[in-house]
Amino acid sequence: MIDFHTHILPGMDDGSQATHESLQMLTLESEQGAQEILLTPHFYAHFDKISSFLERREYSFRKLTKALNEHDMGTPLSLRKGAEVYYFPGIGDAKQIRELTIEGTDIFLLEMPFAQWTDEIYVDVKKLIEKQKLTILLAHVERYDSFQKSRKIWNQIFKLPLYAQINTGGIDRHKKKRFIKKFLKLQVPLVLGSDCHNMKTRLPNLKQGRDSLRDIFGETLLAAIDKTEERLLK
Repeated sequence: MIDFHTHILPGMDDGSQATHESLQMLTLESEQGAQEILLTPHFYAHFDKISSFLERREYSFRKLTKALNEHDMGTPLSLRKGAEVYYFPGIGDAKQIRELTIEGTDIFLLEMPFAQWTDEIYVDVKKLIEKQKLTILLAHVERYDSFQKSRKIWNQIFKLPLYAQINTGGIDRHKKKRFIKKFLKLQVPLVLGSDCHNMKTRLPNLKQGRDSLRDIFGETLLAAIDKTEERLLK
């Protein structure tokens, strides 16, 4: 089990604010059967420089791993540093953008605008794939659906060779079930992420989401997701 989207690194964003909370989140991940965790704090280009973001991330990661080594987790967890990068105009041509990929891969977790997607956005995503040679993974795709009054760019983007991540929270709710059923018709490879932020309102929920997905859509879909996730990280 791999959690492709988390905000567990302490003090980086609106996720975990303290090391002890991060340890609680990792403990819960482990108890649910997760074996690999991608640490993906928010990166906003209008707010931060890549260099300063990476420095803060490294400091937070070292603090967390030190505490983790002193904490009996039971089954060891594999942690990879990354980022959830919010789209900005011109991102397709941005320098140093590769430094925000998931550690050891060329996977780029991209958070899209919560607005109607445009031709400019399509061109930028295409450039990230073709010019920057990145493997694009669109974060929590279900959250953009209601903003698309026109489906033209939506359909164009999902014809590109990219991947989509779905949050594991609330899969059994009617609105999300309906979205997933519709989205599967696009035949875009899927991965799962908890998008966990804390231990109060947005807890790690990978197991619950996987169980709901299996109950609603069957073992075949879950097996296909597992294969996609393993292939991506290898």
